[in-house]
Amino acid sequence: MIQQINKQIEIKLEKDKIELSKKWQDKINQFWKKETKEHQNFYDGEIIAVQEIKENKESIVLNTRIARYSHYLYDDRIGIGKSEFWCSILWGGILLITNDNYFVLGEMAETTSTPFYIDTIGGASDIKDVEQGKINIIKTIERELKEELNLELNNSEQIINFQIKYLERPQGRRHVYGVIAVGNLDMTKLEVENYYKQYLKDLQDNKEEIEFKSVQFIPVGKSRKMLEKMKNPKREYLLSLLEQEERQLM
Repeated sequence: MIQQINKQIEIKLEKDKIELSKKWQDKINQFWKKETKEHQNFYDGEIIAVQEIKENKESIVLNTRIARYSHYLYDDRIGIGKSEFWCSILWGGILLITNDNYFVLGEMAETTSTPFYIDTIGGASDIKDVEQGKINIIKTIERELKEELNLELNNSEQIINFQIKYLERPQGRRHVYGVIAVGNLDMTKLEVENYYKQYLKDLQDNKEEIEFKSVQFIPVGKSRKMLEKMKNPKREYLLSLLEQEERQLM
């Protein structure tokens, strides 16, 4: 579920890590062993998971703990029914808009956990984003933007401005929290396209990890029509995010 927000977001990190019962840990270990046979590049690192959300008139507070990626992937792929066992990871992302009015999305590469999915720029927060016991979600967004598109969040020659505007909350099978900014590019669709082609070539030449197989563009005002035409799977929240932003722009 996508919620438009105009409040301050505070993200606290608790000292205790998420501990699972032997029953659940055994299930996840068995699942992980199978996954890593098929995806040898997967790494069971530490991620940040939301345990509690509190909202008042002025702010939204997310209380988080450290979890394992295998726990999240099991919840995402297999599903966990009881909310107390969810791994509700925290992610940060940004919806970019070109100066000729296109949303910028990415087609995930084959080697990622969601191959060929259409998604926004973004990814999971981790311990690198912790500052004095809190998660700096801007650092998450900044890192993901650099990794996926080689763009710099605070480079005004690329991104004119950005603002945190949306919060994804758990809905259905998807048990995650996403803090999503919207940014305006000082680049046209064609300029972004050409810029990314060069970046992709550099990644391939240097044999570095590729997160986006390609960059996709959706004309503002035509999100539903264009997404329905795409054969790729899409993240569950994506249409709602684009349509809410379109209502702000139209």
